[in-house]
Amino acid sequence: MIQGKRKALILLDASSSMLLNVEGKQKMAVAKTAANRFATTIGTNHDISLIVYGHAGTQNDEDKYTK
Repeated sequence: MIQGKRKALILLDASSSMLLNVEGKQKMAVAKTAANRFATTIGTNHDISLIVYGHAGTQNDEDKYTK
């Protein structure tokens, strides 16, 4: 456990690409497991914020960023 009050931020990609599988597991499931492990590891005496992005777009090309 980490000593002293700490603040952490989890930034979560919720775009449709997170529905893809990597090594037989959905990316979103892997991300959720990692976030839960992190929260468990640092303990309950710390503040964790969660910011989710990529959940409000469409599949239209004009909504996508391209270089």
